[in-house]
Amino acid sequence: MATGKPPERGLMERRLVLMYHGIRPLSGGGFLEQALVVEPHAFAAQIGRLAAAGYRSLRVDDYAGGRWREGFGRGVLLTFDDAYEGLEEYVSPVLRHFGYTAVVFAPVAHLGGFNTWDARNRALSRLRIVDRDGLRALADGPWEVASHGFRHVDLRQLDRPTRLGELVMSREAIAEIVGSAPRALAYPFGHADKAVRADAVAAGFEIAFVATPYATGDPLRMPRRAINNLDRALLFDIRMSPRPWLFRMEDAARMIPRGYRRLRRIGQAALRREPRGEIG
Repeated sequence: MATGKPPERGLMERRLVLMYHGIRPLSGGGFLEQALVVEPHAFAAQIGRLAAAGYRSLRVDDYAGGRWREGFGRGVLLTFDDAYEGLEEYVSPVLRHFGYTAVVFAPVAHLGGFNTWDARNRALSRLRIVDRDGLRALADGPWEVASHGFRHVDLRQLDRPTRLGELVMSREAIAEIVGSAPRALAYPFGHADKAVRADAVAAGFEIAFVATPYATGDPLRMPRRAINNLDRALLFDIRMSPRPWLFRMEDAARMIPRGYRRLRRIGQAALRREPRGEIG
């Protein structure tokens, strides 16, 4: 795979959890689509850069059990929210090429359907989610299957019996499909308060992930670094840095619309200059 100049190892975090959503060709959905969908050639180049920097693939058990801490070297846990179609076609070959594995967080009630929670964005609302057979096929490959809730709703907005039911049903449904109940959860929309975390434990989850990169030391608020379609070459390497300062800059810029629009223009300009890499 052509990745350009190898990344500097000293500038990259030793243990990483990356958060992806869809991997597929773009369909004209604008900046929001590029935030959630990464083009296949860009994804392959990103994983190539991780491999070139010496990252080995982690599984949920490795991450939760801390086996990466001693003698493992650099480790990365790749996670994919929403279980969109295209994972087997575009992601599995890349994983196999580099000897990596990944975790897919599935919103069980939507299997075989579409993204209904981003209905205002035409491109995102047309993203199809794998069906039960597709999820089972992923589990037979280089994938672990975990929970993204049952209906993909903000769990903070539900009363406790409903919320606990959502979490329990998601574990039971995944166990029925793939043969084992997941120990990991990614909160829908990336948010969880104290009550949500308590119900995650009550439902049987041992580890849960948010959608922000800031470490807390809480196994029910494990950080992830969101990767988007504009993260190419050096920008991707910067996202791997030990201190997630780029994410903090973006969070601050979102509070100032003009600043965030400028960041978007810079990203779009970098994208136009990026050469395409391929597996090989």
